[in-house]
Amino acid sequence: MKATYRLFLALAVLTIPATVRAVKVPIPIEGASLNISFQLQTQALFNQHGTPDGQNPSFDIFVRRSRVLINGDISQNWSYLVQLDNPNFGKNGVFTGRALVQDAWIGWAPLGISGPNVVYVDAGILLLPISRHLLTSTTNFTTADTHSDAFRGIFSGPGAFRDTGVQVRGWALDRKIGFRGGVYEGVRGTPGPFNPITNPNGGLAPNSWPRFAGFVNVDVIGSEEGSWLYGVNHWGTEPIVSVGGAGVYQTKSVRGPNGLTDAMTWSMDVYADYPVNGPESEATLEATGYRSVNGSGSSFTGWGFFVDIGFRYRFIEPYGSYEYFAADSCPTDGNPPLALCTAPNAAFPARGADSRNWRAGLNFFFNKNLNHLNIEYEASHGQSIYGQNSIVPAVPGSTTSLAAKYSKSLLLHWNVLF
Repeated sequence: MKATYRLFLALAVLTIPATVRAVKVPIPIEGASLNISFQLQTQALFNQHGTPDGQNPSFDIFVRRSRVLINGDISQNWSYLVQLDNPNFGKNGVFTGRALVQDAWIGWAPLGISGPNVVYVDAGILLLPISRHLLTSTTNFTTADTHSDAFRGIFSGPGAFRDTGVQVRGWALDRKIGFRGGVYEGVRGTPGPFNPITNPNGGLAPNSWPRFAGFVNVDVIGSEEGSWLYGVNHWGTEPIVSVGGAGVYQTKSVRGPNGLTDAMTWSMDVYADYPVNGPESEATLEATGYRSVNGSGSSFTGWGFFVDIGFRYRFIEPYGSYEYFAADSCPTDGNPPLALCTAPNAAFPARGADSRNWRAGLNFFFNKNLNHLNIEYEASHGQSIYGQNSIVPAVPGSTTSLAAKYSKSLLLHWNVLF
């Protein structure tokens, strides 16, 4: 009865009517524009065995994202964007976080900011081009949130896969190819010897080489190029099929079981959006595979992927998703010694960060992706952003071992952008 009552309260909070509209601010500068947008994502999360004693379901309601987005153009050759965010406010009862500058960049397009072929030079706090999925708007995923359990990597910086840097971005061949990539700050070492607690960055990046990253997206059918971010649902009349690939690399930027080593993350993806009966309905597919390399014998070195499938009919979209990561087996050359990754409580457990996550849900669109509600069920096995293993501090009995049972959760996610 108590669980039903809490579910009713969560639904009541998440479905409060909202008005979605854009805000344009007139400014006294000829050829310049200034737009202000607000994004709110409220989540109510039910986790099996999520209470402090690990015996009962837990209930957590928090603000996943609360953002203020300021962007615009300065003439026909300059664009800018500043985004403030207050992520995960109230999650697990933690209210200490406050707004931070999530994104801040200015872009120069010498040939103009619009048209079939555009080249920008961006500088500032930028999204790392890890994959097409991680360059997708947080308002327009198939699932409620991003897939971050399919790959492993240490991406230092402002957080949320951002980094300071300079990149080239744009589209070419009549919007058939999208690209971005450049040089980013990356991991920086600190003086003194390495200590996992007091000096975790000790000795990293000894030559201060930066991070390099790049991404290319090829539209095989149709086109999805022409903006800063991608999306899954398009409400269009023409099909879209694209394939892409990305890579992120920094030398000697992580410390693995064998000492200092390079960090790399590579991805390949395919995306398809097929309208059925015009914009009334559409079938979508998104799949991305990753290769994460963070040193031999590391639990962060392995293969991963996710697959999302959805079918929207008018305002409702059922969907299914599977997310996977498996580290490489323990090295056979004895580096590190086999006992370090196979023994109980091993210092470097080679399979200690694996993931198997199933999701199924319904998406209710009140105003396309600008105002929608996800009701999502997940069975998480191993590491996951939801479920019992996502609770901090750890719930007694929680484990990332794949030998443990699935941890089940129910997520209510309401997104509004106005």
